[in-house]
Amino acid sequence: MQALDYEHALAEYRQSLKLDRHNPAALAGAGHGAFELGRYDLAQRYLEAAVAVNPNDSQSAGLLKTAELVLQMDPFRRQISVSQRHRIVIQAFNAAGERLKSCLVDSSANAASQPGLAGKWAIVKPQITEEGLRRNPDLVEQAMNLVFDIERQTSMVCGPPTGMDLALFLISKLHEGN
Repeated sequence: MQALDYEHALAEYRQSLKLDRHNPAALAGAGHGAFELGRYDLAQRYLEAAVAVNPNDSQSAGLLKTAELVLQMDPFRRQISVSQRHRIVIQAFNAAGERLKSCLVDSSANAASQPGLAGKWAIVKPQITEEGLRRNPDLVEQAMNLVFDIERQTSMVCGPPTGMDLALFLISKLHEGN
């Protein structure tokens, strides 16, 4: 883990769990490794077990909360209904808009780099409704690309995201290049 070789770390923690499947350090380590690799479903399982075995493990609890948010907020995951996808897009779009708004206020010195995103967000906003997304399915991808751009830009200008913004930032990394 210290060498940031999460793939090997995860393999070692999994090996350790074969010997003692309730080892709190191995569960937390496996969860952290899976999280860093972007395997949020696997991270969730290990982190849930780590927190169950050691309820005082605040680091694992925090990672678990973020992993759960990533899994809930990813509109591109399989096995979700179209209406659920639309609700997620609307929620993500609104959250990114709030992040952008607070970033513009908090960093007026850097605001010059953000008006383009704010303008795009304002133009697309009226279309981001259940009905708008139903009428134009391509809008899902367009809206999420804007959400991802906002989360990336604001993380550079306004500091690291937290909560839902962090989840959306991590989802953007999962779908880079798609």
